[in-house]
Order: sequence, then C-alpha cells, then structure tokens
Amino acid sequence: MNTVHVVLTGRVQGVFMRSFIKGYADKMGLTGTVNNLSDGSVETFIQGDEEAIKEALRLIEQGTSYAEIDSVQVEWIDTDDVFDTFSIIRGSS
Repeated sequence: MNTVHVVLTGRVQGVFMRSFIKGYADKMGLTGTVNNLSDGSVETFIQGDEEAIKEALRLIEQGTSYAEIDSVQVEWIDTDDVFDTFSIIRGSS
C-alpha cells in the first residue's frame, strides 16, 4: 500500500488545515489520518493510489487561504497499517 507521512509547519493550526486535507483525501478516495501536534504542526498519514497521493500533496503544499506554511516534510513509508477511511484526530498530542 502506498503510504506517505507528512508534517506541515508554520501557521497551520486553527486555519482549517485538517478539514482541507480530509476534504481532498475523501474526494480522491484516499485513506489515513490528520491531526494537530503539540508543537503547532499538523501531521497526516495518507494511503492510496500513488498518483492520487501526489495530487493531494500538491494541494496540501498550497494549504488553505488562511495558512502560512513554512515547511512540508514528506516521507514515503512502508507500513503494514491499513486505514479504512480518512479521519481527523481531535484532541491528540
């Protein structure tokens, strides 16, 4: 399964970033999670078709009109974990 781990830094919390990512993931048939981290960054794991993931990454790098993204760290990973849906994790680290 194609899986990517992404961490966004900058002004990425409180700017609808998690909903933005989930919306595109759902449209593209991707699965995974997105959550806010305690250091102010946003972390997402995305699984699915490689081309759909690449398109999602392109959109994520643009962000919402309210976001100010300083960096986007992308790592393609091997994992046995499989996500059934795309979920926003609320109240995590």
